[in-house]
Parts: sequence; C-alpha cells; structure tokens
Amino acid sequence: MAKGFTVKTVPPQKSSEPTWDIDAIKERMRGKSIVFCLPGRGCSYIFLKNFVQLCFDMVQNGMSIQISQDYS
Repeated sequence: MAKGFTVKTVPPQKSSEPTWDIDAIKERMRGKSIVFCLPGRGCSYIFLKNFVQLCFDMVQNGMSIQISQDYS
C-alpha cells in the first residue's frame, strides 16, 4: 500500500428488503440487444441447458440476443 494511506472500513448495513427492483431492471433492459461470444467448439449439457434458459428468459422480457462463435 502507498505510504501515508490508511484503509477505513464501514460495516455493511443490514436491510430486510432487497436492494434491487427486478421489474425496473426488466423495463430498463427492454429493447436492448445482448451479444454472447461463446468459447470453444463444444460445451457441457449443463451449460447449454442454462444458456438456453437465459436466452429464453431474455427474449420473453423484450430483449434480443445475438450469438457469436467466430474465431480470430
């Protein structure tokens, strides 16, 4: 650490309600395009199953997706 600096911590505040609003996030993301760059030539069943579910959920909420597997 640089000379003369100190780290002062503050304990996190506990809240009974979540700090995010899912409906507001969905509204903010509506109409946006997301590009996924997939690595490699193959993937596991679990990854593929979760990725397809994520894509389905995004499209259902008004987002569009693009998938890229190009190699450079």
